[in-house]
Amino acid sequence: MQSALSGEETLLNATLKAQGEGFYYSPQAAVSHWVPKERIHPEWLVQRSYWQGYSVALVDHIVGKSSLYQRLSSTWNLLKRVLDLNPLVFECLPRPKRPIPIGPMQIGLLDRARLILSWQWGYFSKVWFG
Repeated sequence: MQSALSGEETLLNATLKAQGEGFYYSPQAAVSHWVPKERIHPEWLVQRSYWQGYSVALVDHIVGKSSLYQRLSSTWNLLKRVLDLNPLVFECLPRPKRPIPIGPMQIGLLDRARLILSWQWGYFSKVWFG
């Protein structure tokens, strides 16, 4: 699933900013995105979450975050998630006004926890194992 690398827009925005240029947000802009039904399954989302974390680590490296900073922060954040479950459980509790809709279903507590840990593991894996 290496084709799941992403972050092009973030990298473009960081590059423009570093060159003294800008980017703009238009609230009137609309984007449609078709999602195949294979991608509305929690297992796919967990894999995608891993690659999103991996992609963010890659973009952080490209835009100049130090390897030491990335290693320390990724280790700390992963350990914090694994060892201190209170924030993880709090983040995973359903929010009445902000459920995560996945087609006709909602993501359950366990799947939300897996999404969060998967993202952290993706970032950590890129930083430590390349």
